[in-house]
Amino acid sequence: MATVTEPDEGVTAAVGAITTTRKGVRNHAWSVLRRWPYLVERGVVVFTATTAVAGASVFLIDASLEDWRWWLTSALLAATFAVGLGIRSYIRACPRGLESESPTARRVGQFQRRGWEFRLAGILLRDRVARLDRELEDLRSGRAFVAFERSLALDEYIDWLKLRMDSHRRMAEVGGLLITADILDALVSTNGDDAARILALLESADRIGAFYAATVAFDRAGHAVQPPPGWETAHGYTLEWSSAVRDGLHGLIEWLDKTLAKVDARKTHEIDFTITFPAPPSLESFCREADRITEGAWSRE
Repeated sequence: MATVTEPDEGVTAAVGAITTTRKGVRNHAWSVLRRWPYLVERGVVVFTATTAVAGASVFLIDASLEDWRWWLTSALLAATFAVGLGIRSYIRACPRGLESESPTARRVGQFQRRGWEFRLAGILLRDRVARLDRELEDLRSGRAFVAFERSLALDEYIDWLKLRMDSHRRMAEVGGLLITADILDALVSTNGDDAARILALLESADRIGAFYAATVAFDRAGHAVQPPPGWETAHGYTLEWSSAVRDGLHGLIEWLDKTLAKVDARKTHEIDFTITFPAPPSLESFCREADRITEGAWSRE
């Protein structure tokens, strides 16, 4: 498993060793030939069809089925078509667990070129956050309607703000552990078992995707609260607090892309990933605005 440390406040680091794998031409050829029942079945069908055509040709041309060249040609055609169909079937096959994923993810999992583990992890994460990023952009640009569900008096609003700040701190703690360690654990803990590694990456991507969705729901919940008069600007800052956590996930995806370019197949690599969740600039802006509104009472609490 990856080793997780917190060297400084707001900083989470993870390190682990991974042995990368790669499928070469021999691996692919063996994967096709292992499906020999399928090849034999298709070969028999093609051989039967070609010999039937050969039999019909006796009535059209001066030929004899006793000529060994007919049988050799039929056998070669049957073998060629059977292997061709086997290769086509293998190319279109989908690794277990990736049936509902994008065609790109299925190809990466099937062909497993150099660094495929990192490439697949990046694809799975991008697929899960793309729709959520569009939803966030609509929220920020005012193109998504969120009805007010709560209109709070000042005392209630102050309590809501404090609870929201506590929730943001918890979000950063969970995000730091999840984003740094979860994907690394999926990469390093399966002992070179490619099928298990694919399933581990899927589970990790699902967990991170669910966390990312929760941060979006956190923002949407803020949009549903109507602040007291005079707190509109400060409230707008609270809607940006979770952006630093989401930036961490995008940093993870960039790290996967950079690591992909450096790995060598079938070698053990010591990999590390460090993420920092600094206090978002909007938090400082909020505190200044809250101090202005309350004449410094916010900072004294």
